[in-house]
Amino acid sequence: MGTNMPGDRAQAVDWVEEHLEPWTENQAAINLSAEQIAAITLLAQTARQKQIAAGQARSAAKAATAAWHAAADQMKAYSSDLILELKAYARGDGGEQVYQLAQISKREKPGEAPPPNMPSDARSTITNDGDVHLTWKGKGPGGTRYHVMRKLPTETKFFFIGDTSEKAFTDDTVPNGATPVIYQIVAVHTDNRVPGEPIYVRFGTSNGAQGEEAAA
Repeated sequence: MGTNMPGDRAQAVDWVEEHLEPWTENQAAINLSAEQIAAITLLAQTARQKQIAAGQARSAAKAATAAWHAAADQMKAYSSDLILELKAYARGDGGEQVYQLAQISKREKPGEAPPPNMPSDARSTITNDGDVHLTWKGKGPGGTRYHVMRKLPTETKFFFIGDTSEKAFTDDTVPNGATPVIYQIVAVHTDNRVPGEPIYVRFGTSNGAQGEEAAA
């Protein structure tokens, strides 16, 4: 490391820790007192401890966010099934009043709008914070949304992690050490769901800053 202390906080801690030994050994020759050595040593130790605690807090926050996302996803999936049942009942014995009583929109007539195009040219980038930023291309009728699905190495199926009308999404809930992480973008409009090809993101490889698009 260079002779000047870096401006970056983490690098500054590394720099000071590297200099503690020569400063201590040569304190008389470089005109540093024992009190100064003790003070900078304590400050460096405190900074390192706080840095470790901050990293642990970020990991805990990601885990907590992933947990509430999973709970919300389960709720949404079950609610979607209920809504489909309500609409089926409204088209049958229940009649039009079901829509008003349940406060849900009527099922649009099939064929009113074409299905959206399959999401394509999906790309991923890993940010400095370890988050995964996804982008893709796609076209569809007004109201088209994109569901972001993810599968971790310990999972056997894709789980919903986000919904957006944009063609970009940042996943800030990736657990530490998870690789590869597989994503799938699904274009959604009314009853039409059009999934794109899976996107494989591998951490800790020579191309770890860039995800790969590949078939399952």
